[in-house]
Amino acid sequence: MRFCGYVLEILVNDVPLPERPIKVESDQHINFEPSFYVDNITKQKVFCEMHYVVEVKVPESEFKVRFRSLKVTKDRQIRGDVVMDGEIDETCIEMYDRSFQVVNGFWRKKIHEPFKFPSNLWPSSTLTSNIPNSANQLGGLGAISVYFYEIERVKFPTVKNLNTSSKNFNYLFWNGSSKLKSYDPIAVLHIHYRSTSWFDELLNSNKNNYHRRQLRVETSAVDSYSRSNEKRKTLVGIFSLSENSSM
Repeated sequence: MRFCGYVLEILVNDVPLPERPIKVESDQHINFEPSFYVDNITKQKVFCEMHYVVEVKVPESEFKVRFRSLKVTKDRQIRGDVVMDGEIDETCIEMYDRSFQVVNGFWRKKIHEPFKFPSNLWPSSTLTSNIPNSANQLGGLGAISVYFYEIERVKFPTVKNLNTSSKNFNYLFWNGSSKLKSYDPIAVLHIHYRSTSWFDELLNSNKNNYHRRQLRVETSAVDSYSRSNEKRKTLVGIFSLSENSSM
Protein backbone atom coordinates (compact mmCIF):
# COMPACT_ATOMS: atom_id res chain seq x y z
CA MET A 1 0.00 0.00 0.00
CA ARG A 2 1.04 3.60 -0.64
CA PHE A 3 -0.33 6.42 1.43
CA CYS A 4 0.88 10.04 1.47
CA GLY A 5 4.58 9.32 1.09
CA TYR A 6 4.68 6.03 3.03
CA VAL A 7 4.87 2.55 1.49
CA LEU A 8 4.27 -0.92 2.96
CA GLU A 9 4.37 -4.25 1.11
CA ILE A 10 4.23 -7.91 2.09
CA LEU A 11 6.52 -10.14 0.03
CA VAL A 12 6.25 -13.88 -0.47
CA ASN A 13 9.11 -15.38 -2.48
CA ASP A 14 10.27 -11.76 -2.90
CA VAL A 15 7.07 -10.88 -4.80
CA PRO A 16 4.55 -8.39 -3.29
CA LEU A 17 1.20 -9.96 -2.46
CA PRO A 18 -1.74 -8.39 -4.35
CA GLU A 19 -3.77 -6.10 -2.09
CA ARG A 20 -7.54 -5.81 -1.95
CA PRO A 21 -8.78 -2.34 -0.89
CA ILE A 22 -11.91 -2.25 1.25
CA LYS A 23 -13.75 0.93 2.17
CA VAL A 24 -13.20 1.86 5.78
CA GLU A 25 -16.95 2.42 6.19
CA SER A 26 -17.45 -1.31 5.64
CA ASP A 27 -16.55 -2.01 9.24
CA GLN A 28 -18.49 -5.25 9.20
CA HIS A 29 -15.48 -6.66 7.35
CA ILE A 30 -12.50 -4.93 9.02
CA ASN A 31 -13.01 -3.57 12.54
CA PHE A 32 -9.71 -1.73 12.88
CA GLU A 33 -8.30 1.79 13.09
CA PRO A 34 -7.31 2.83 9.54
CA SER A 35 -3.77 3.67 8.49
CA PHE A 36 -2.89 7.33 8.99
CA TYR A 37 -0.23 10.00 8.85
CA VAL A 38 0.12 13.21 10.85
CA ASP A 39 -0.15 16.44 8.89
CA ASN A 40 2.92 18.62 9.44
CA ILE A 41 0.92 21.84 9.61
CA THR A 42 -2.25 20.94 11.52
CA LYS A 43 -0.61 18.13 13.55
CA GLN A 44 -3.83 16.18 13.07
CA LYS A 45 -4.15 12.57 11.97
CA VAL A 46 -5.23 12.09 8.35
CA PHE A 47 -6.83 8.65 7.98
CA CYS A 48 -6.75 6.46 4.90
CA GLU A 49 -10.16 5.83 3.34
CA MET A 50 -9.27 2.21 2.57
CA HIS A 51 -8.19 -0.88 4.46
CA TYR A 52 -5.76 -3.05 2.48
CA VAL A 53 -6.05 -6.83 2.74
CA VAL A 54 -3.89 -9.62 1.26
CA GLU A 55 -4.95 -13.19 0.66
CA VAL A 56 -2.77 -15.90 2.19
CA LYS A 57 -3.20 -19.04 0.12
CA VAL A 58 -0.57 -21.10 1.93
CA PRO A 59 -0.69 -21.08 5.76
CA GLU A 60 2.69 -21.03 7.54
CA SER A 61 4.38 -19.60 4.45
CA GLU A 62 7.30 -17.26 5.11
CA PHE A 63 7.12 -13.59 4.17
CA LYS A 64 9.07 -10.34 4.34
CA VAL A 65 7.98 -6.83 5.21
CA ARG A 66 9.21 -4.11 2.86
CA PHE A 67 8.65 -0.43 3.56
CA ARG A 68 10.02 3.04 3.02
CA SER A 69 9.21 6.70 3.59
CA LEU A 70 9.42 9.37 0.93
CA LYS A 71 9.36 11.93 3.74
CA VAL A 72 12.98 11.23 4.63
CA THR A 73 15.33 14.12 3.87
CA LYS A 74 18.87 15.11 4.79
CA ASP A 75 17.49 17.00 7.76
CA ARG A 76 14.67 14.61 8.64
CA GLN A 77 15.40 11.02 9.61
CA ILE A 78 12.68 8.47 10.28
CA ARG A 79 12.65 5.02 11.80
CA GLY A 80 10.21 2.16 11.24
CA ASP A 81 9.05 -0.38 13.82
CA VAL A 82 7.53 -3.58 12.42
CA VAL A 83 4.61 -5.12 14.31
CA MET A 84 2.88 -8.43 13.55
CA ASP A 85 -0.32 -9.49 15.32
CA GLY A 86 0.37 -6.85 17.95
CA GLU A 87 3.86 -8.19 18.73
CA ILE A 88 7.22 -6.46 18.33
CA ASP A 89 10.80 -7.52 19.08
CA GLU A 90 12.02 -4.09 20.25
CA THR A 91 14.18 -3.59 17.16
CA CYS A 92 13.78 -0.81 14.62
CA ILE A 93 15.07 0.30 11.22
CA GLU A 94 16.51 3.79 10.92
CA MET A 95 16.05 5.42 7.52
CA TYR A 96 18.41 8.10 6.28
CA ASP A 97 17.33 7.97 2.64
CA ARG A 98 14.26 6.93 0.65
CA SER A 99 15.38 3.41 -0.24
CA PHE A 100 13.31 0.34 0.66
CA GLN A 101 13.94 -1.40 3.96
CA VAL A 102 13.28 -5.13 4.31
CA VAL A 103 12.65 -7.02 7.54
CA ASN A 104 12.27 -10.79 7.32
CA GLY A 105 11.74 -11.78 10.93
CA PHE A 106 11.97 -11.03 14.64
CA TRP A 107 14.89 -11.54 17.00
CA ARG A 108 14.02 -13.58 20.09
CA LYS A 109 16.82 -13.86 22.66
CA LYS A 110 19.46 -13.49 19.92
CA ILE A 111 17.70 -16.11 17.78
CA HIS A 112 16.27 -14.99 14.46
CA GLU A 113 12.74 -16.22 13.73
CA PRO A 114 11.57 -15.70 10.12
CA PHE A 115 8.14 -14.18 9.64
CA LYS A 116 5.50 -16.85 8.99
CA PHE A 117 1.77 -16.60 8.55
CA PRO A 118 -0.02 -18.61 11.26
CA SER A 119 -1.46 -22.02 10.54
CA ASN A 120 -4.88 -20.94 11.85
CA LEU A 121 -5.62 -18.14 9.40
CA TRP A 122 -8.77 -16.10 9.86
CA PRO A 123 -11.59 -18.40 8.69
CA SER A 124 -14.72 -17.31 6.87
CA SER A 125 -16.73 -17.58 10.09
CA THR A 126 -14.59 -14.75 11.51
CA LEU A 127 -15.75 -12.29 8.89
CA THR A 128 -17.00 -9.78 11.45
CA SER A 129 -14.80 -10.40 14.49
CA ASN A 130 -11.41 -8.76 14.16
CA ILE A 131 -10.29 -8.31 17.76
CA PRO A 132 -9.97 -4.58 18.60
CA ASN A 133 -6.74 -3.08 19.91
CA SER A 134 -6.19 -2.50 23.58
CA ALA A 135 -5.08 0.94 24.71
CA ASN A 136 -1.42 -0.08 25.04
CA GLN A 137 -1.17 -2.47 22.11
CA LEU A 138 0.49 -1.80 18.79
CA GLY A 139 -1.09 -3.27 15.69
CA GLY A 140 -3.48 -6.14 16.29
CA LEU A 141 -4.41 -9.68 15.32
CA GLY A 142 -4.52 -10.33 11.59
CA ALA A 143 -2.47 -7.22 10.80
CA ILE A 144 1.11 -6.48 9.78
CA SER A 145 1.97 -2.90 10.67
CA VAL A 146 4.80 -0.41 10.49
CA TYR A 147 4.96 2.51 12.91
CA PHE A 148 7.00 5.45 11.65
CA TYR A 149 8.69 7.83 14.08
CA GLU A 150 10.79 10.93 13.55
CA ILE A 151 14.25 10.63 15.11
CA GLU A 152 17.21 12.88 15.71
CA ARG A 153 20.90 12.07 15.80
CA VAL A 154 22.70 12.08 19.12
CA LYS A 155 26.49 12.31 19.08
CA PHE A 156 28.81 11.13 21.80
CA PRO A 157 32.47 12.01 22.18
CA THR A 158 34.85 9.41 20.82
CA VAL A 159 36.78 7.62 23.54
CA LYS A 160 40.52 8.21 23.30
CA ASN A 161 43.53 6.38 24.72
CA LEU A 162 41.53 3.17 24.80
CA ASN A 163 43.24 -0.09 25.63
CA THR A 164 42.69 -2.15 22.48
CA SER A 165 42.48 -5.33 24.52
CA SER A 166 39.28 -4.11 26.12
CA LYS A 167 36.26 -6.33 25.53
CA ASN A 168 34.23 -3.18 24.99
CA PHE A 169 36.52 -1.87 22.25
CA ASN A 170 33.86 -1.62 19.54
CA TYR A 171 31.22 -0.30 21.90
CA LEU A 172 33.36 2.53 23.27
CA PHE A 173 34.25 3.75 19.81
CA TRP A 174 30.56 3.91 18.84
CA ASN A 175 30.14 7.68 18.49
CA GLY A 176 26.62 8.05 17.19
CA SER A 177 23.05 7.07 18.02
CA SER A 178 19.53 8.40 17.71
CA LYS A 179 16.49 9.03 19.83
CA LEU A 180 12.81 9.59 19.21
CA LYS A 181 11.61 13.17 18.91
CA SER A 182 8.24 11.93 20.16
CA TYR A 183 6.68 8.66 21.24
CA ASP A 184 3.72 9.49 19.00
CA PRO A 185 4.17 8.03 15.49
CA ILE A 186 4.09 10.36 12.49
CA ALA A 187 2.46 7.62 10.39
CA VAL A 188 1.12 4.09 10.80
CA LEU A 189 0.43 1.67 7.93
CA HIS A 190 -1.51 -1.58 8.29
CA ILE A 191 -1.90 -4.47 5.87
CA HIS A 192 -4.37 -7.11 6.97
CA TYR A 193 -4.02 -10.76 6.00
CA ARG A 194 -6.88 -13.24 5.62
CA SER A 195 -7.58 -16.74 4.38
CA THR A 196 -9.02 -17.65 0.99
CA SER A 197 -12.31 -18.66 2.64
CA TRP A 198 -12.56 -15.16 4.15
CA PHE A 199 -12.26 -13.63 0.68
CA ASP A 200 -14.85 -16.11 -0.67
CA GLU A 201 -17.34 -15.11 1.98
CA LEU A 202 -16.59 -11.44 1.41
CA LEU A 203 -17.29 -11.92 -2.30
CA ASN A 204 -20.57 -13.71 -1.59
CA SER A 205 -21.54 -11.02 0.92
CA ASN A 206 -20.90 -8.30 -1.66
CA LYS A 207 -22.94 -10.21 -4.25
CA ASN A 208 -25.86 -10.56 -1.85
CA ASN A 209 -25.66 -6.87 -0.96
CA TYR A 210 -25.64 -6.01 -4.66
CA HIS A 211 -28.73 -8.15 -5.33
CA ARG A 212 -30.53 -6.60 -2.36
CA ARG A 213 -29.72 -3.11 -3.64
CA GLN A 214 -30.96 -4.06 -7.11
CA LEU A 215 -34.14 -5.47 -5.61
CA ARG A 216 -34.72 -2.25 -3.68
CA VAL A 217 -34.17 -0.22 -6.85
CA GLU A 218 -36.57 -2.40 -8.85
CA THR A 219 -39.16 -2.32 -6.04
CA SER A 220 -38.85 1.43 -5.80
CA ALA A 221 -39.31 1.73 -9.58
CA VAL A 222 -42.44 -0.46 -9.46
CA ASP A 223 -43.84 1.56 -6.55
CA SER A 224 -43.14 4.81 -8.38
CA TYR A 225 -44.86 3.47 -11.49
CA SER A 226 -47.86 2.30 -9.44
CA ARG A 227 -48.18 5.67 -7.72
CA SER A 228 -47.84 7.45 -11.07
CA ASN A 229 -50.47 5.19 -12.63
CA GLU A 230 -52.90 5.74 -9.74
CA LYS A 231 -52.36 9.49 -10.04
CA ARG A 232 -53.03 9.31 -13.77
CA LYS A 233 -56.24 7.36 -13.17
CA THR A 234 -57.37 9.89 -10.59
CA LEU A 235 -56.73 12.78 -12.97
CA VAL A 236 -58.61 11.01 -15.76
CA GLY A 237 -61.55 10.50 -13.40
CA ILE A 238 -61.56 14.18 -12.44
CA PHE A 239 -61.51 15.25 -16.11
CA SER A 240 -64.37 12.85 -16.85
CA LEU A 241 -66.47 14.32 -14.04
CA SER A 242 -65.70 17.82 -15.25
CA GLU A 243 -66.85 16.96 -18.79
CA ASN A 244 -70.06 15.35 -17.50
CA SER A 245 -70.81 18.39 -15.32
CA SER A 246 -70.34 20.77 -18.21
CA MET A 247 -72.84 18.82 -20.26
